[in-house]
Amino acid sequence: MLIDNGLWRDRFEIVLWIPLRHLNGLKSRTLDGLFIEKVFVSQYLSQEQAALASALVTYAQQGKVLFIFDGLDEIVAEAGDEGNTFRTFLKVLLRQQNVIITSRPSGLDVGLLPKIDLELETIGFIQQNVEDFVIKVLDPDLARIVREFIQRTPLIQGLANIPVQLDVICFSWTSLPTEGVTVTMTGLYQLMVRKLWCKGAFRLARLTALVQTTEVQKG
Repeated sequence: MLIDNGLWRDRFEIVLWIPLRHLNGLKSRTLDGLFIEKVFVSQYLSQEQAALASALVTYAQQGKVLFIFDGLDEIVAEAGDEGNTFRTFLKVLLRQQNVIITSRPSGLDVGLLPKIDLELETIGFIQQNVEDFVIKVLDPDLARIVREFIQRTPLIQGLANIPVQLDVICFSWTSLPTEGVTVTMTGLYQLMVRKLWCKGAFRLARLTALVQTTEVQKG
């Protein structure tokens, strides 16, 4: 997936996010082959795939691409032992000039890793971070209610330490009934799921409309 939101624009021409689990079943063992199979896959790019892939390889060789290789632990089994062609290819990928590699610590094969300049461990929010976040994104009265609920609900405390899940909790809470209903874990979970479904459905509808508009224009 190509990312273009102004992120690191002063350092790189392209930030490229590649979930490594998507490399399962990859036929090619070259960088341009990877780009053709997994990056430039739209039917509308079929005539330009090779040229686009070649240009991206050139950018990578010039250090203009930041690769984000996501979930190394999810593909360790496929990498196999030394001599495995996929393992060799994966090592080449991870040794690009500018990379960020994410992985769970369990099951990680350190033999795949290049020399690491900086290693960070994500530990999530501490309690003060949780309170600061809730205060920042919610109105004062609602923030107080959410903070009290988190403090008295151990299961929610575990969820709230993970930023993206705390965001979903706050995002969902505004749709809870305001009078005469006690908030339960089950009710909150169900509402979180519905809100995420609605959010995903809205994005899917926009994408479908865009594709249909493009097809009409091409027709």
